[in-house]
Amino acid sequence: MSNLVKSQSQSPARATERVILCADASGSMETRMTIHGGADSLTRARATSEAMRAIIDVSSPSITEYGIVAFASRAHVVMPPTTNYLSLLSKAYVGSQGTTSMHDGIETALGLSPSRIILLSDGAPDYPNSVLAAATHAAEMGVKIDTISIGDSDEVLMQRIAEMTGGFWRMCQNPDDLVDAFCALESRARLLLEHIG
Repeated sequence: MSNLVKSQSQSPARATERVILCADASGSMETRMTIHGGADSLTRARATSEAMRAIIDVSSPSITEYGIVAFASRAHVVMPPTTNYLSLLSKAYVGSQGTTSMHDGIETALGLSPSRIILLSDGAPDYPNSVLAAATHAAEMGVKIDTISIGDSDEVLMQRIAEMTGGFWRMCQNPDDLVDAFCALESRARLLLEHIG
């Protein structure tokens, strides 16, 4: 029985961690990424959606509760934290328009009381100093931010956010890399939680 079926057929699970998927939804996310092998391509927004679907599919609702935040000119909660993975899958596409208000994305994610944030961006944020302030806020709250860079993201800034909060940073060049990065972060977190438990 798949995780999705189990999450719907059993009573609501009490997850041991709350992860917020915090995704760039700015206009540049309409840029296309070549699929490994070069035969086809996906927009960065669609590739991000597929990666979100992949991490949800390999997760367990008894371990991880997910929420989704999107940020462009402003940030908003796409899906509040839940173990209803079918509902999450229906909200995995966050669109693309506007600029890159990353600091607003991080603060909005922090407002959902996460244990961890997975932050993805393909460009330079509007206010880098505000982003670092938001990362400092996360570190003070004990919230790790794993960062994933795609396209023309500010790699130095994304690495700095991860370092400041005790998270991991990955650079992805194509949709396959993106799926692998999301799934690797989930697997690493699961091993850590099992070890602590």
